[in-house]
Amino acid sequence: MFGALCMTVSGVFFAAGMIAEAAIGRPSSTFAIGYIQVPIAALAVGAVGFAIGAFVAQQIGRYRPQWEHFINIKSPLVVSLFLIILSVGVYLSANAGYTNVKYFEELSKPHVISDNRILSKVSSLPFNFPSFQDSVKTWDLSKESDNLVRSLIVWMGGADGMIPTISWNNRQVTVVSEKDIIIIRDNARNIAQTDLRKYNYTRELWAIPVRLHLQEPEYLAVFVNLRSTSNRAMVLVYNHGGSIVYHEILERKGCEPTIRKVTDLKSHQESIEVKTHETFYLVASN
Repeated sequence: MFGALCMTVSGVFFAAGMIAEAAIGRPSSTFAIGYIQVPIAALAVGAVGFAIGAFVAQQIGRYRPQWEHFINIKSPLVVSLFLIILSVGVYLSANAGYTNVKYFEELSKPHVISDNRILSKVSSLPFNFPSFQDSVKTWDLSKESDNLVRSLIVWMGGADGMIPTISWNNRQVTVVSEKDIIIIRDNARNIAQTDLRKYNYTRELWAIPVRLHLQEPEYLAVFVNLRSTSNRAMVLVYNHGGSIVYHEILERKGCEPTIRKVTDLKSHQESIEVKTHETFYLVASN
């Protein structure tokens, strides 16, 4: 009975999550495979529940045989209690499956995650005579294994130029994603780490240094392209010490999103252009 309860409740939880993902979520390209996995996962949980139930029943039979009269699975009381627990469990698990997807969607909706008020977000180009510099793609999921091989070559003393680097405040840094943790690294030292695992998996990274204030060190702007079918991207801006001063999750629709540096040819003031399906600019706050 415990095994059947575990299998049913877990199956409803997984199925509710799949249905909610299709209804209110942003399913991945491999979403349909999940329907095949639902009965397999439910059976696995049910097998564990059956093993636990069998073990408990054995212990009761050995040490508390008098309890067998009260927990006879054929008695109306036990059957009624089982049906009540099953009904409550199905309701709670279905609600939990839906709530889990709803929470993830709320977490991943386009919004400013953190802002230290160092930057201002504007919709039009702030300069009359701008020049543009494209960011560098520093990491690509499709080449992750290749990057690991190249990292090993560098570690063994090979060609350093094989790994994309960014010149940031007179030091060469790499910006990569390791298990969806964004890492800015100076040689073997990690300057900054940002955990994005709760949002979605990282697909591509771009980076570019920007001198937002002419008399201060450079900031580093990083653009994160998330799972293709998620329609989400992120922009992060780090100060010279590796702390995040601006972090926003963006909606991305039918475009090739990226960032680039904008420089005023007269004043040499620099800012950041962010492009998804719409374009905005991050400029130094007054």
